[in-house]
Amino acid sequence: MKIVEERISQCRSVATSTNIQFSIVNIQSKKRGGKMKTIAKTTTQFGVIWLICFGLLGLQPAWAATNISSTYKYAWSENVGWQNWRSTNAQATVGTTYLVGYVWAENIGWIKLGSTPVGGTYPNTTSTNWGVNRNSSTGALSGYAWSENVGWINFDSTNSQVVIATDDGKFDGYAWGENVGYIHFQNASPAEYYVQQDGALVVELVSFSATAFEDHIILKWETASEIDNAGFHLWRTETEDAEYSRITDYLIPAEGGPAQGTEYSYEDFDVVSGLTYYYQLEDIDYAGVSTFHGPVSATLSDEAIALIFPEDGALIPAYPPTAFEWDGAGLERFKLNFSTDPDFESKVVVLQRGYKRHGRWITGESYTPNRKEWRSIRRLGRKGRTVYWAVYGEDKAGKGFVSKTFQLKIEDY
Repeated sequence: MKIVEERISQCRSVATSTNIQFSIVNIQSKKRGGKMKTIAKTTTQFGVIWLICFGLLGLQPAWAATNISSTYKYAWSENVGWQNWRSTNAQATVGTTYLVGYVWAENIGWIKLGSTPVGGTYPNTTSTNWGVNRNSSTGALSGYAWSENVGWINFDSTNSQVVIATDDGKFDGYAWGENVGYIHFQNASPAEYYVQQDGALVVELVSFSATAFEDHIILKWETASEIDNAGFHLWRTETEDAEYSRITDYLIPAEGGPAQGTEYSYEDFDVVSGLTYYYQLEDIDYAGVSTFHGPVSATLSDEAIALIFPEDGALIPAYPPTAFEWDGAGLERFKLNFSTDPDFESKVVVLQRGYKRHGRWITGESYTPNRKEWRSIRRLGRKGRTVYWAVYGEDKAGKGFVSKTFQLKIEDY
């Protein structure tokens, strides 16, 4: 019963402080000259309706990542008790120049530290641009947090300030709230109760891959969250243990944030058939600190996957389903890709179908779509539209290859 009551209190607080506001982000940007494409995922931030929150989720205003210690996460107020900076359902995150997220206090509900500020810091000049800032050199905090129940909390008041130690990440000092008094971040007794930052977590990377096409290699990576990330560079070498050289002339700008991830891609045309290329991904934060990921590799080969049937430009019957054939040159597994877009960036059908949008692997070198799959392909080709198809394959080591892209049309039905 106590857990249920706590969840109800949490949901009410989040519903109030977020105004049940949905924010849908769907960013698409292309830079053809540099062959860079960035596609931002559609995400929902702090848009959990209270009824869903309680009935289905048990509350989910959580940030995608936190760098607060899972052990040392409690601040103390003599008047309102403990505040948890890494609760089960929402956490705080320390960036280079600001803080974001929520703190949970059992007696007063949620305390919001701010959302991601434009330009790296919160102005704190109006009731709409507030938040807690951090001095990247000294670790000193300033600005305001907000609680729907007790009002503003000042992290740099006249008589006190909170500081995050630059060596071990421990919080120390006092924040001040007019209605709650002082909040202490490092207690003398019991001494094990304090708040501590635990790691930087600039970029939480989900995946990083390299795939060879006919005349270029595509690098793709996906982030789960990005904190104070300025952007990315890509590095390449032809020998895994050799020195890497940077191949990006300009920083690929970051599109993600603490609460959302993003998909990125980069096309490398400065490659030669028959060679294997190794790549590393570098993320750089606003302080100039970088982290490297990888390596991943791909081999450019025109003959890796050769499409056999149907021929390029073929007109095929609407029924029965056509069998697709290819020569996989000894590769282990394949996927068939169909689209009305030659770049396969929209209206993509992947076979064979699976529970996930990326499909399941085909282990042979031919495949006949089932009725449901064939209907999806026919829909792409309605009204005489051209359908593009290609085969993606991987070897035993997971190295990816892609065939040339063929065109086909489907008879009217």
